[in-house]
Amino acid sequence: MKQLKLVLTLILGLALSMSSWAQTIEERLDAIEEALASESGGGGHAGHGHGSGGKTSIGGYGELHYNAGDDGGTQDRVDIHRFVLFFGHEYNDDVKFFSEFEIEHSLACADEDDCPGEVEMEQMYVDVNYGNGLHTQYGVFLIPVGILNETHEPDTFYGVERNRVEARIIPTTWWEAGVKWTKDQGNGLTLDAAIHSGMEIPTTGVVRSGRQKVAQAETNNFAYTARVKKSRPGLEMAFTYHNQTDAYQSRQDSELGATLMSAHVDWTRGPWTVQALIAEWSLDNATLEAAGRGSTEGHYLTVAYKLNDQWGIFARYETLDEQAGNSNATAEFTNTFGFNYYIHPQVVLKADFQSERPDSGNDDDIMHLGFGYSF
Repeated sequence: MKQLKLVLTLILGLALSMSSWAQTIEERLDAIEEALASESGGGGHAGHGHGSGGKTSIGGYGELHYNAGDDGGTQDRVDIHRFVLFFGHEYNDDVKFFSEFEIEHSLACADEDDCPGEVEMEQMYVDVNYGNGLHTQYGVFLIPVGILNETHEPDTFYGVERNRVEARIIPTTWWEAGVKWTKDQGNGLTLDAAIHSGMEIPTTGVVRSGRQKVAQAETNNFAYTARVKKSRPGLEMAFTYHNQTDAYQSRQDSELGATLMSAHVDWTRGPWTVQALIAEWSLDNATLEAAGRGSTEGHYLTVAYKLNDQWGIFARYETLDEQAGNSNATAEFTNTFGFNYYIHPQVVLKADFQSERPDSGNDDDIMHLGFGYSF
């Protein structure tokens, strides 16, 4: 907890002067629509529109990874990690459709032992602009939490793999079905609130395994998420609160209350980028608490420097503990450094070296190589 408090202090300190240039999927699709509209002379349909006055757009991204470890803990593998397509349609200025279709690990089939991949619908919603800065999303959307969960195209972050704290603690990528309201209060202040499907966390207390991915998801118990975000050019600060009264979905003899709190700062000034994030789950269940899994927490700090338009270097420090309620030493510490080389602003080659030092278990040094793109 001392480390978490130090990082939280760092976040609050940075918040006074720092932020993010992250681009949302909606903004990316809007940009595609504008480009298509200009190419077609600004009239009629952009792309293959259907219906009077409609415009349809397409975007996407992909990642190819090579990972190699030095002690057998990480197998040497090459993997088409993700192939993603975005489809959007603008019915009019106030009603728009967005979707994200993804194939992971190249190949998916019924037997996971034969096919390691998955086919997923990570987004499928209609956004309605009700005026006065109020937007409502109906359908399947990304939960408003963290830095990467809503914006994770490979050209928007440093490192081949996504950071471990957001992947395992938050857990990115995390989507649910329901209704989300977004209110632009002006002066860079945005409020989000959502009622949506919840997790079904296993009795082991591993949060990431609780994502149901809106695939015949149990809905005996819904969840609630709220976020406050403050932005200005070069700076983003946000705090997210998430709660579910029974993340066992009434399928166990006892209930599992689950609460997530997360805060982050994302700052860019000139060639420098600094990101800091802290996240903690409180799992209210006597059995999990006795096993030390009543608290799951993590934090990280990333510092990056853009040498020029093509080269950027970075270093990241991460700590996570999925048994933070245990008196035993169960934390994992990870140091990563590497570079991004941009062939084009949206086409990137990546390399990094990662040192994993858990309190218990074997150390591991891993090399990652990657290629990514978005459009």
